[in-house]
Amino acid sequence: MFGRASSLALAVLLCTAPSFSSAQPQRVVSINMCTDQLLLAVADESQIASLTQLSADLEETHAGERTRRLAQAGLPLNNGLAAEILLLNPDLVLAGAFSARPAATLLRGQGFQVVDLPFAQSLDDVRSNLLETARLVGQEERGATLEADLGQALEAFAEQRLDHDPPKVGVLMSGLYTHGAGTLLDDIVKTAGLDNKAADWGISGIGKVSLEHLVSDPADAYVFGVDPGANASIQASILEHPAVIALSQPRPHITIVSEYWICGSPQIMEAVRRFGTFADELRGDGGTRR
Repeated sequence: MFGRASSLALAVLLCTAPSFSSAQPQRVVSINMCTDQLLLAVADESQIASLTQLSADLEETHAGERTRRLAQAGLPLNNGLAAEILLLNPDLVLAGAFSARPAATLLRGQGFQVVDLPFAQSLDDVRSNLLETARLVGQEERGATLEADLGQALEAFAEQRLDHDPPKVGVLMSGLYTHGAGTLLDDIVKTAGLDNKAADWGISGIGKVSLEHLVSDPADAYVFGVDPGANASIQASILEHPAVIALSQPRPHITIVSEYWICGSPQIMEAVRRFGTFADELRGDGGTRR
Protein backbone atom coordinates (compact mmCIF):
# COMPACT_ATOMS: atom_id res chain seq x y z
CA MET A 1 0.00 0.00 0.00
CA PHE A 2 1.20 3.51 -0.78
CA GLY A 3 1.25 6.01 2.09
CA ARG A 4 -0.53 9.36 2.00
CA ALA A 5 2.60 11.20 0.82
CA SER A 6 3.09 8.70 -1.99
CA SER A 7 -0.56 8.99 -3.02
CA LEU A 8 -0.31 12.78 -3.15
CA ALA A 9 2.87 12.59 -5.21
CA LEU A 10 1.21 10.13 -7.57
CA ALA A 11 -1.78 12.43 -7.98
CA VAL A 12 0.50 15.33 -8.85
CA LEU A 13 2.33 13.27 -11.43
CA LEU A 14 -0.91 12.09 -13.01
CA CYS A 15 -1.98 15.71 -13.45
CA THR A 16 1.35 16.89 -14.81
CA ALA A 17 2.41 15.78 -18.28
CA PRO A 18 6.11 14.89 -18.39
CA SER A 19 8.38 17.01 -20.53
CA PHE A 20 11.06 15.51 -22.75
CA SER A 21 14.08 16.95 -24.50
CA SER A 22 16.24 15.62 -27.26
CA ALA A 23 19.10 15.26 -24.76
CA GLN A 24 20.36 11.89 -23.58
CA PRO A 25 17.74 10.44 -21.18
CA GLN A 26 18.84 10.46 -17.55
CA ARG A 27 16.00 8.62 -15.79
CA VAL A 28 15.52 5.39 -17.74
CA VAL A 29 13.25 2.76 -16.23
CA SER A 30 13.01 -0.82 -17.46
CA ILE A 31 9.86 -2.82 -16.65
CA ASN A 32 10.93 -6.06 -18.34
CA MET A 33 13.69 -8.48 -17.38
CA CYS A 34 15.03 -8.65 -20.93
CA THR A 35 15.11 -4.89 -21.42
CA ASP A 36 16.94 -4.74 -18.08
CA GLN A 37 19.79 -6.67 -19.64
CA LEU A 38 19.92 -4.52 -22.75
CA LEU A 39 19.88 -1.36 -20.65
CA LEU A 40 22.67 -2.64 -18.41
CA ALA A 41 24.74 -3.43 -21.50
CA VAL A 42 24.62 -0.01 -23.16
CA ALA A 43 23.67 2.70 -20.65
CA ASP A 44 25.74 4.51 -18.07
CA GLU A 45 24.68 3.32 -14.63
CA SER A 46 23.87 6.94 -13.78
CA GLN A 47 21.16 6.88 -16.49
CA ILE A 48 19.31 3.92 -14.93
CA ALA A 49 16.44 4.91 -12.63
CA SER A 50 15.00 1.43 -12.02
CA LEU A 51 15.28 -2.21 -13.06
CA THR A 52 12.95 -5.12 -12.35
CA GLN A 53 12.97 -7.32 -9.30
CA LEU A 54 13.08 -10.31 -11.65
CA SER A 55 16.62 -9.42 -12.72
CA ALA A 56 17.75 -9.27 -9.10
CA ASP A 57 16.46 -12.83 -8.70
CA LEU A 58 18.71 -14.21 -11.45
CA GLU A 59 21.28 -16.39 -9.73
CA GLU A 60 23.94 -17.26 -12.29
CA THR A 61 24.31 -14.44 -14.80
CA HIS A 62 26.28 -11.21 -14.71
CA ALA A 63 23.03 -9.25 -15.17
CA GLY A 64 21.72 -10.62 -11.89
CA GLU A 65 24.93 -9.74 -10.06
CA ARG A 66 24.93 -6.18 -11.42
CA THR A 67 21.27 -5.65 -10.60
CA ARG A 68 21.79 -6.77 -7.00
CA ARG A 69 24.85 -4.54 -6.67
CA LEU A 70 22.96 -1.52 -7.97
CA ALA A 71 20.02 -2.28 -5.69
CA GLN A 72 22.33 -2.46 -2.68
CA ALA A 73 23.63 0.97 -3.70
CA GLY A 74 20.08 2.34 -3.64
CA LEU A 75 18.63 1.70 -7.11
CA PRO A 76 14.85 1.11 -6.89
CA LEU A 77 13.63 -2.23 -8.21
CA ASN A 78 10.16 -2.45 -9.72
CA ASN A 79 7.51 -5.09 -10.30
CA GLY A 80 6.18 -3.59 -13.51
CA LEU A 81 3.41 -1.63 -11.79
CA ALA A 82 2.38 1.77 -13.12
CA ALA A 83 2.07 3.37 -9.69
CA GLU A 84 5.67 2.69 -8.72
CA ILE A 85 6.96 3.82 -12.13
CA LEU A 86 4.99 7.09 -12.04
CA LEU A 87 6.67 8.04 -8.78
CA LEU A 88 10.07 7.75 -10.48
CA ASN A 89 9.04 10.29 -13.16
CA PRO A 90 11.12 8.61 -15.90
CA ASP A 91 12.11 10.29 -19.14
CA LEU A 92 12.17 6.89 -20.91
CA VAL A 93 10.50 3.57 -20.10
CA LEU A 94 11.68 0.37 -21.77
CA ALA A 95 9.10 -2.40 -21.95
CA GLY A 96 8.80 -5.83 -23.49
CA ALA A 97 6.23 -6.79 -26.07
CA PHE A 98 4.27 -9.07 -23.72
CA SER A 99 4.94 -8.15 -20.08
CA ALA A 100 3.58 -5.33 -17.88
CA ARG A 101 1.09 -4.28 -20.57
CA PRO A 102 -1.32 -2.46 -18.23
CA ALA A 103 1.55 -0.35 -16.88
CA ALA A 104 2.87 0.43 -20.36
CA THR A 105 -0.59 1.48 -21.54
CA LEU A 106 -1.23 3.73 -18.53
CA LEU A 107 2.19 5.36 -18.71
CA ARG A 108 1.74 6.05 -22.41
CA GLY A 109 -1.64 7.56 -21.70
CA GLN A 110 -0.03 9.94 -19.22
CA GLY A 111 2.41 11.16 -21.86
CA PHE A 112 5.49 9.18 -20.83
CA GLN A 113 7.81 7.89 -23.52
CA VAL A 114 7.36 4.12 -23.48
CA VAL A 115 9.19 1.98 -26.02
CA ASP A 116 8.33 -1.70 -26.55
CA LEU A 117 11.35 -3.71 -27.62
CA PRO A 118 10.43 -6.89 -29.52
CA PHE A 119 11.16 -10.30 -28.05
CA ALA A 120 14.29 -11.65 -29.74
CA GLN A 121 13.53 -14.66 -31.93
CA SER A 122 17.00 -14.96 -33.46
CA LEU A 123 20.59 -13.90 -32.86
CA ASP A 124 20.11 -11.19 -35.49
CA ASP A 125 17.23 -9.85 -33.39
CA VAL A 126 19.58 -9.66 -30.40
CA ARG A 127 21.95 -7.49 -32.39
CA SER A 128 19.12 -5.25 -33.64
CA ASN A 129 17.68 -4.76 -30.15
CA LEU A 130 21.13 -3.92 -28.82
CA LEU A 131 21.56 -1.18 -31.40
CA GLU A 132 18.04 0.17 -30.85
CA THR A 133 18.46 0.32 -27.07
CA ALA A 134 21.77 2.12 -27.47
CA ARG A 135 20.11 4.65 -29.78
CA LEU A 136 17.27 5.25 -27.34
CA VAL A 137 19.63 6.01 -24.44
CA GLY A 138 22.04 8.07 -26.53
CA GLN A 139 24.89 5.55 -26.43
CA GLU A 140 25.12 4.73 -30.13
CA GLU A 141 28.90 4.33 -30.20
CA ARG A 142 28.92 1.91 -27.29
CA GLY A 143 26.07 -0.05 -28.82
CA ALA A 144 27.76 -0.26 -32.21
CA THR A 145 30.93 -1.59 -30.60
CA LEU A 146 29.06 -4.22 -28.60
CA GLU A 147 26.99 -5.26 -31.61
CA ALA A 148 30.07 -5.60 -33.83
CA ASP A 149 31.95 -7.60 -31.19
CA LEU A 150 28.97 -9.92 -30.70
CA GLY A 151 28.52 -10.38 -34.45
CA GLN A 152 32.20 -11.23 -35.00
CA ALA A 153 32.20 -13.68 -32.08
CA LEU A 154 29.08 -15.44 -33.35
CA GLU A 155 30.35 -15.70 -36.92
CA ALA A 156 33.73 -17.06 -35.83
CA PHE A 157 32.05 -19.54 -33.51
CA ALA A 158 29.69 -20.83 -36.22
CA GLU A 159 32.49 -21.22 -38.78
CA GLN A 160 34.48 -23.41 -36.39
CA ARG A 161 31.58 -25.78 -35.89
CA LEU A 162 30.30 -26.56 -39.38
CA ASP A 163 29.06 -30.15 -39.37
CA HIS A 164 27.14 -31.99 -42.07
CA ASP A 165 25.75 -34.48 -39.54
CA PRO A 166 25.35 -32.61 -36.23
CA PRO A 167 24.11 -34.44 -33.12
CA LYS A 168 20.39 -34.01 -32.45
CA VAL A 169 19.83 -32.43 -29.07
CA GLY A 170 16.57 -32.19 -27.17
CA VAL A 171 16.32 -29.11 -24.97
CA LEU A 172 13.80 -29.68 -22.19
CA MET A 173 12.33 -26.99 -19.96
CA SER A 174 9.94 -27.17 -17.01
CA GLY A 175 6.74 -28.94 -17.99
CA LEU A 176 8.57 -30.62 -20.92
CA TYR A 177 8.38 -27.46 -23.02
CA THR A 178 10.95 -26.95 -25.75
CA HIS A 179 11.79 -24.31 -28.36
CA GLY A 180 11.70 -25.11 -32.06
CA ALA A 181 12.13 -23.22 -35.34
CA GLY A 182 11.63 -19.48 -35.17
CA THR A 183 12.98 -19.12 -31.64
CA LEU A 184 16.18 -17.67 -30.25
CA LEU A 185 17.09 -20.99 -28.65
CA ASP A 186 16.84 -22.80 -31.98
CA ASP A 187 19.29 -20.29 -33.49
CA ILE A 188 21.66 -20.74 -30.55
CA VAL A 189 21.56 -24.54 -30.83
CA LYS A 190 22.36 -24.47 -34.56
CA THR A 191 25.07 -21.79 -34.22
CA ALA A 192 26.72 -24.00 -31.59
CA GLY A 193 26.96 -26.84 -34.12
CA LEU A 194 24.01 -28.94 -33.00
CA ASP A 195 20.66 -29.93 -34.51
CA ASN A 196 17.46 -29.20 -32.62
CA LYS A 197 15.38 -32.33 -32.01
CA ALA A 198 12.25 -30.18 -31.68
CA ALA A 199 11.73 -30.37 -35.46
CA ASP A 200 11.49 -34.17 -35.33
CA TRP A 201 8.99 -33.86 -32.50
CA GLY A 202 6.81 -31.65 -34.72
CA ILE A 203 7.38 -28.49 -32.69
CA SER A 204 7.99 -25.02 -34.08
CA GLY A 205 7.97 -22.00 -31.84
CA ILE A 206 7.48 -22.96 -28.20
CA GLY A 207 5.64 -26.19 -27.54
CA LYS A 208 5.27 -29.11 -25.18
CA VAL A 209 6.83 -32.50 -25.90
CA SER A 210 4.71 -35.48 -25.01
CA LEU A 211 6.25 -38.34 -23.05
CA GLU A 212 5.20 -40.59 -25.94
CA HIS A 213 7.35 -38.59 -28.35
CA LEU A 214 10.31 -38.65 -25.96
CA VAL A 215 10.11 -42.42 -25.61
CA SER A 216 9.41 -43.29 -29.25
CA ASP A 217 11.85 -40.80 -30.81
CA PRO A 218 14.65 -39.97 -28.36
CA ALA A 219 17.34 -37.36 -29.03
CA ASP A 220 21.06 -38.15 -29.25
CA ALA A 221 21.64 -35.97 -26.19
CA TYR A 222 19.71 -33.68 -23.86
CA VAL A 223 20.08 -30.19 -22.46
CA PHE A 224 17.97 -29.29 -19.45
CA GLY A 225 17.03 -25.62 -19.19
CA VAL A 226 16.28 -25.92 -15.50
CA ASP A 227 17.94 -27.94 -12.74
CA PRO A 228 15.08 -30.04 -11.34
CA GLY A 229 17.10 -30.84 -8.23
CA ALA A 230 17.36 -27.13 -7.41
CA ASN A 231 13.81 -26.21 -8.44
CA ALA A 232 10.94 -27.39 -6.28
CA SER A 233 8.14 -26.49 -8.72
CA ILE A 234 5.72 -29.09 -10.01
CA GLN A 235 6.54 -28.02 -13.60
CA ALA A 236 10.25 -28.70 -13.04
CA SER A 237 9.60 -32.04 -11.31
CA ILE A 238 8.43 -33.58 -14.62
CA LEU A 239 12.11 -33.64 -15.61
CA GLU A 240 12.57 -36.24 -12.86
CA HIS A 241 9.82 -38.45 -14.29
CA PRO A 242 11.08 -42.04 -14.56
CA ALA A 243 10.66 -41.98 -18.36
CA VAL A 244 12.75 -38.81 -18.70
CA ILE A 245 15.46 -40.22 -16.43
CA ALA A 246 15.47 -43.53 -18.33
CA LEU A 247 16.00 -41.66 -21.60
CA SER A 248 18.58 -39.14 -20.44
CA GLN A 249 20.78 -41.12 -18.07
CA PRO A 250 22.26 -43.46 -20.74
CA ARG A 251 22.78 -40.52 -23.08
CA PRO A 252 24.96 -37.40 -22.83
CA HIS A 253 23.13 -34.67 -20.95
CA ILE A 254 23.86 -31.35 -19.30
CA THR A 255 22.06 -28.49 -17.60
CA ILE A 256 22.30 -24.99 -19.10
CA VAL A 257 19.83 -22.88 -17.13
CA SER A 258 17.53 -20.73 -19.23
CA GLU A 259 18.60 -17.42 -17.69
CA TYR A 260 21.63 -17.56 -20.01
CA TRP A 261 19.49 -17.53 -23.14
CA ILE A 262 15.89 -16.62 -22.37
CA CYS A 263 16.64 -12.93 -23.06
CA GLY A 264 18.33 -11.55 -26.14
CA SER A 265 21.24 -9.59 -24.69
CA PRO A 266 25.04 -9.68 -25.12
CA GLN A 267 25.24 -12.40 -22.47
CA ILE A 268 23.72 -14.69 -25.11
CA MET A 269 27.29 -15.41 -26.20
CA GLU A 270 27.80 -17.31 -22.95
CA ALA A 271 24.86 -19.54 -23.86
CA VAL A 272 26.35 -20.15 -27.32
CA ARG A 273 29.69 -21.07 -25.75
CA ARG A 274 28.08 -23.52 -23.33
CA PHE A 275 26.08 -25.23 -26.06
CA GLY A 276 29.22 -25.23 -28.23
CA THR A 277 31.29 -26.86 -25.50
CA PHE A 278 28.65 -29.56 -25.20
CA ALA A 279 28.74 -30.05 -28.98
CA ASP A 280 32.53 -30.45 -28.85
CA GLU A 281 32.20 -33.02 -26.07
CA LEU A 282 29.62 -34.98 -28.04
CA ARG A 283 32.05 -35.25 -30.93
CA GLY A 284 34.92 -36.14 -28.65
CA ASP A 285 34.59 -38.12 -25.44
CA GLY A 286 30.85 -38.82 -25.69
CA GLY A 287 29.46 -35.99 -23.66
CA THR A 288 29.19 -34.93 -20.09
CA ARG A 289 26.99 -35.62 -17.10
CA ARG A 290 25.04 -32.94 -15.35
